[in-house]
Amino acid sequence: MGVKTRIAAALLGALLAAPAARAQSYQGTIGYGGGGIWFGDFNEQGPSLALQSGWLASVHAEHYMGRGRLGVRAGAAFTQRPFDAAGLARDINTWLFDGSLLLRPLPVDQRRNMVPFLSLGAGMVSYGFGEGRPVVFEESGAVYPGDTDRQLAVVGGLGVDIVPRLSLFGTPLGVRLEAADHVALESPFETPGGDALGPVHNVRVTLGLIGLVELP
Repeated sequence: MGVKTRIAAALLGALLAAPAARAQSYQGTIGYGGGGIWFGDFNEQGPSLALQSGWLASVHAEHYMGRGRLGVRAGAAFTQRPFDAAGLARDINTWLFDGSLLLRPLPVDQRRNMVPFLSLGAGMVSYGFGEGRPVVFEESGAVYPGDTDRQLAVVGGLGVDIVPRLSLFGTPLGVRLEAADHVALESPFETPGGDALGPVHNVRVTLGLIGLVELP
């Protein structure tokens, strides 16, 4: 049996032998995950200018109050996606940051292993096109001005926490499935006349592992 196989077997044994976690009896989570992201069009008035869809990595930390009905979260996500238009071909580093309120329609209850939640907040989307000279996309009728890659955003989403009765090294574990839209209030591009272009959707779907901070 190889070293990697023995390590995997030991981790699986720890999971199965650990004390059962109390389903949904927690006051916060810390988690990370991955999934996919789909980008809206940067250019609402002409031929499409958009990043390609693809992978995404995310992290978050959150705290719940009122037996889990209301929570606050700080989150971040990152992806690097290709952009190729009008002679500009590069991989664009994109960051999504948000602070959100989370609402659970159902209270935290030890009888429940699946609890949905809604989220609403604000943050920032950073598109790493770089700063410097403007880039003109003549066929699309748009300009990247070279200094507006960070855009304010509103964020909304929904998800569900699934809490199996497992723990790892004393930390109760759960799984989170979530879909959210980070809507940049303005495009990082503008019209040739310098006017702002409209909002840009950045839709992510993630599946992640969460560590649970239990209620006393």
